[in-house]
Amino acid sequence: MPPCNTPPPSPGISNADDGDDELYEDEVLEEVPVDENGAPPLEDEENISDEDDLVELPGGIDQLESIMETMQQAKDNSIAVFKDHGKAVFSCAFHPELENVVVSGGEDDAAYIWDPTNTDSKQKLDDWRDSVNCVTWSNDGQHLAACDMAGNIKVFKYPGLTVEWSFEVGDINWLKWHPVANVLFAGTADSEMWMWKIPSGDSKLFQGQGEKTECGEILADGKRAVCGYSDGSLRQFDLKSGNTVNTFPKGLAHIDVVNCVSGHLNNTLFLSGSMDGTAKLWNSTSGKVVGTLLCGAREEENSSSSVECAIF
Repeated sequence: MPPCNTPPPSPGISNADDGDDELYEDEVLEEVPVDENGAPPLEDEENISDEDDLVELPGGIDQLESIMETMQQAKDNSIAVFKDHGKAVFSCAFHPELENVVVSGGEDDAAYIWDPTNTDSKQKLDDWRDSVNCVTWSNDGQHLAACDMAGNIKVFKYPGLTVEWSFEVGDINWLKWHPVANVLFAGTADSEMWMWKIPSGDSKLFQGQGEKTECGEILADGKRAVCGYSDGSLRQFDLKSGNTVNTFPKGLAHIDVVNCVSGHLNNTLFLSGSMDGTAKLWNSTSGKVVGTLLCGAREEENSSSSVECAIF
């Protein structure tokens, strides 16, 4: 008996119990597969290709790595490339007056004089005992100084490149000329800064406190020098007397290796950069810090924001 108040079915139309859920082919819009729980598959599962769609590289993983490396290579914007060094290049310097003269030193125990306009090699300076890690021209361009990691220093007369003076010390971290005079400076792993008059070789030694002399700068007056050390300290020397003018100990200066120092032309300020992620501006007369530039989230040892170079 039909439910109360339910009208009778219209003639020619079947009851719901007689197959109302049946679908015809022309009524199907899309067929969606389901799992055993009646749920559709995940989106990424639908996008998985069959093995027949995979392309096998003849060179295997090596070819794939080569393709990826090629895609990741940065665009080379250089106008010239000098390739005579067989290994890493550690130092290079333009001649101060001649635009077609460059010197470079590298891990291949050699230094080269070459022309940057066409990359032609002018001369090879060999006879070194280790990697040539520092090369630098004097201010007038008449002398070239170079050293290797074994502590051998040579000064060449330019042009001609004949050895005018040589010396041997401990491991050398940096090499620099006086801004005016033919006076050469070097910092060593033995906490020393050496000063030599060229070509006489008259010398003076400035001692640290046992830490490596990582960097150095001759201030604009040519009478004082500042050295940075591996313990984070700084020292300022009077070049004539050899005395220490100012000492900036670890903590006050930096808490990690001092990577670089640079003097301002006003002869009062100098800048130091450290592995602790800070660069600090100093008054060379008063010995006080003028300001601190925080290059990372905070000052810390072995900072990921280490200041590798700073220059005025």
